Amino acid sequence: MVVKAGIVHDGRILVLDPSEAERHGEHDLPGGKVEYDEDPVAALMREVLEETGLSIDVVAPVRMWSVIRANGNQMVGVTWACRAEGNVTLSAEHVAYQWIAREDIPQEWEERLELEMVFHVLERMGEPPAWFDHYVALNSTKYRPPRRRHQVL
Repeated sequence: MVVKAGIVHDGRILVLDPSEAERHGEHDLPGGKVEYDEDPVAALMREVLEETGLSIDVVAPVRMWSVIRANGNQMVGVTWACRAEGNVTLSAEHVAYQWIAREDIPQEWEERLELEMVFHVLERMGEPPAWFDHYVALNSTKYRPPRRRHQVL
């Protein structure tokens, strides 16, 4: 499973340019793989912090998606609407970033990433509900090693 963050600040959404040669120029949202036995929201917060140096407020899930990779593996992901403050500090995984206004999003990005949905959810949701803050607090806002709840055979 993969988690992605549609991070909006001052009416602009954060997009990253990956450093991998085969993906360079293919703008994407921050995020990454959920580790075994890791909570998806904790994974999202960890990945965004690692890739951008930003601490995020997770508002709500926006969409679930699926992609078949060139190697035949299927990747299933969830994009979350998020808010953040602060300055971006890129990891080596990315070569560039930009905060892009809603009206300036290229059509091909919108078709692939469905960024309009992130803005729509943030407008409709406002602040996260109180139960969500409690959920995040219970599941830790900082990355921690996974708890083993399953017996490995």
